[in-house]
Amino acid sequence: MGADDVLVVYSDGVTESSNAEGQFFGEENLRILLGSLRAHRPREICQEVLDQVKAHQGAAEQYDDITILAFQRCEDADVERAEA
Repeated sequence: MGADDVLVVYSDGVTESSNAEGQFFGEENLRILLGSLRAHRPREICQEVLDQVKAHQGAAEQYDDITILAFQRCEDADVERAEA
């Protein structure tokens, strides 16, 4: 990973989240969404993905966990500032 790169890890509950019509959120929707969030911080990425998945679900009942983690590589100077 390069400086400021973000790694996103998610459970299948994100892409397999379905709406009332039984349509999955899907990997393609997630890929497009993540592409639009490239300049965002990890917390913002996770929150926006969760917001979009919930909007897709609507009132449909879910049967799987929805888990997403985002990690960003920081420069040493960033870590020192964060620890100060």
